[in-house]
Amino acid sequence: MDSGAVEYNEPVPALFVRREDGSVRLSFEAAPGQSYRLEHSASFTAWELHELIGPFATNTPIVRLVTPSASARYFRLKLNF
Repeated sequence: MDSGAVEYNEPVPALFVRREDGSVRLSFEAAPGQSYRLEHSASFTAWELHELIGPFATNTPIVRLVTPSASARYFRLKLNF
């Protein structure tokens, strides 16, 4: 019996983070046809949408430069269904 569950085997790409010229550089490789949610949090408990990215027709390198804020922010990347 099908309970309506959907299995999705596409892995979330690694989100690379590094300092660059006073900013924080976030980068990953976007897969064709897939969109992503780049989210940020100050506490790991409440996440906010930073940017909705994609979809693209081909593999696409994504780079975002984020200006550091006075408080710490954490970033995560999720598949957008």
